[in-house]
Amino acid sequence: MNLSIDWQTLTEYCRDDIKGFCQDEGLPIYPGRLHPYQALFLRNLLLCNWSVREGHFPYYWQTQQAFDLFWAELPDDVSDCQLAKSWIA
Repeated sequence: MNLSIDWQTLTEYCRDDIKGFCQDEGLPIYPGRLHPYQALFLRNLLLCNWSVREGHFPYYWQTQQAFDLFWAELPDDVSDCQLAKSWIA
Protein backbone atom coordinates (compact mmCIF):
# COMPACT_ATOMS: atom_id res chain seq x y z
CA MET A 1 0.00 0.00 0.00
CA ASN A 2 1.33 3.40 -0.90
CA LEU A 3 2.37 5.08 2.32
CA SER A 4 2.42 8.53 0.73
CA ILE A 5 -1.38 8.47 0.66
CA ASP A 6 -3.08 9.61 3.84
CA TRP A 7 -5.62 6.80 3.96
CA GLN A 8 -7.08 8.12 7.21
CA THR A 9 -7.96 11.47 5.65
CA LEU A 10 -9.05 9.97 2.35
CA THR A 11 -11.39 7.33 3.79
CA GLU A 12 -12.00 8.79 7.26
CA TYR A 13 -10.99 5.47 8.82
CA CYS A 14 -8.90 5.97 11.93
CA ARG A 15 -5.66 4.11 12.53
CA ASP A 16 -7.46 1.56 14.74
CA ASP A 17 -9.99 0.90 11.96
CA ILE A 18 -7.22 0.17 9.49
CA LYS A 19 -5.41 -1.96 12.06
CA GLY A 20 -8.68 -3.85 12.63
CA PHE A 21 -9.06 -4.53 8.91
CA CYS A 22 -5.53 -5.93 8.88
CA GLN A 23 -6.18 -8.14 11.89
CA ASP A 24 -9.51 -9.38 10.52
CA GLU A 25 -7.86 -10.36 7.24
CA GLY A 26 -4.77 -11.90 8.84
CA LEU A 27 -2.45 -9.19 7.51
CA PRO A 28 0.50 -7.63 9.35
CA ILE A 29 -0.62 -4.52 11.20
CA TYR A 30 2.50 -2.58 10.19
CA PRO A 31 2.29 -1.27 6.60
CA GLY A 32 6.01 -1.78 6.01
CA ARG A 33 5.59 -5.51 6.58
CA LEU A 34 2.91 -5.99 3.94
CA HIS A 35 3.87 -7.89 0.81
CA PRO A 36 2.86 -6.06 -2.41
CA TYR A 37 -0.15 -8.31 -2.99
CA GLN A 38 -1.27 -7.79 0.64
CA ALA A 39 -0.95 -4.02 0.24
CA LEU A 40 -3.04 -4.19 -2.92
CA PHE A 41 -5.67 -6.28 -1.14
CA LEU A 42 -5.79 -3.85 1.79
CA ARG A 43 -6.08 -0.83 -0.52
CA ASN A 44 -9.00 -2.42 -2.36
CA LEU A 45 -10.61 -3.46 0.93
CA LEU A 46 -10.42 0.08 2.31
CA LEU A 47 -11.86 1.63 -0.84
CA CYS A 48 -14.68 -0.91 -1.15
CA ASN A 49 -15.61 -0.67 2.53
CA TRP A 50 -15.60 3.11 2.26
CA SER A 51 -18.05 2.89 -0.66
CA VAL A 52 -20.46 0.71 1.31
CA ARG A 53 -20.14 2.91 4.39
CA GLU A 54 -20.90 6.02 2.33
CA GLY A 55 -24.00 4.38 0.83
CA HIS A 56 -22.78 4.09 -2.76
CA PHE A 57 -23.51 0.34 -2.71
CA PRO A 58 -25.69 -1.68 -0.34
CA TYR A 59 -23.41 -4.74 -0.25
CA TYR A 60 -19.67 -5.29 -0.25
CA TRP A 61 -19.80 -7.86 -3.07
CA GLN A 62 -21.50 -5.29 -5.34
CA THR A 63 -18.83 -2.76 -4.53
CA GLN A 64 -16.08 -5.26 -5.19
CA GLN A 65 -17.52 -6.12 -8.61
CA ALA A 66 -17.88 -2.44 -9.54
CA PHE A 67 -14.38 -1.69 -8.29
CA ASP A 68 -12.88 -4.54 -10.33
CA LEU A 69 -14.56 -3.21 -13.48
CA PHE A 70 -13.48 0.35 -12.67
CA TRP A 71 -9.89 -0.73 -12.03
CA ALA A 72 -9.78 -2.77 -15.26
CA GLU A 73 -10.54 0.36 -17.29
CA LEU A 74 -7.63 2.33 -15.86
CA PRO A 75 -4.15 2.34 -17.39
CA ASP A 76 -1.66 -0.14 -15.94
CA ASP A 77 0.59 2.62 -14.65
CA VAL A 78 -2.07 4.42 -12.60
CA SER A 79 -0.81 5.27 -9.13
CA ASP A 80 -2.59 4.24 -5.92
CA CYS A 81 -3.31 7.90 -5.25
CA GLN A 82 -4.88 8.49 -8.68
CA LEU A 83 -6.91 5.30 -8.42
CA ALA A 84 -8.19 6.11 -4.92
CA LYS A 85 -9.10 9.70 -5.75
CA SER A 86 -10.85 8.66 -8.97
CA TRP A 87 -12.85 5.99 -7.15
CA ILE A 88 -13.85 8.31 -4.34
CA ALA A 89 -14.78 11.18 -6.69
